[in-house]
Amino acid sequence: MSQEIALEKISAETCFVPATHKGKGRRVAVAPGNTAMRFLHHGRITLAKDDEPLNFANNDQETALICLKGSARVTAEGESFQLDQYDSVYIPRDAQIEVSPSDVDGCDIAEVAAPAVPRSRDARCRGFSLEAPLRT
Repeated sequence: MSQEIALEKISAETCFVPATHKGKGRRVAVAPGNTAMRFLHHGRITLAKDDEPLNFANNDQETALICLKGSARVTAEGESFQLDQYDSVYIPRDAQIEVSPSDVDGCDIAEVAAPAVPRSRDARCRGFSLEAPLRT
């Protein structure tokens, strides 16, 4: 059963989300219903160096985590990735995800997700870096 999402008018009130850097933990800034987005979800994960690992499920959404500041260890689907500044990791839908800060400054990560069709058997996590080729 799919949910019908009302189309929002494109305006500053429905497209501009200020101060997404404020706060701690995992928080949603953009989602269908609170902005003009129909599918995209965007949030931030901000953890201090001594914070406990953050665990969550991405359910029916494929997810990208992009390290904006600091560094973190991201574990999903039995694979672990060290994200340093500007690195990212793609995580298929229906995954359990753990984010652990691994820098003296903690980590600030952008989380971007959208609904995805049921995953294929060969879907797997993939890590990317601006400074290095694909690494896992």
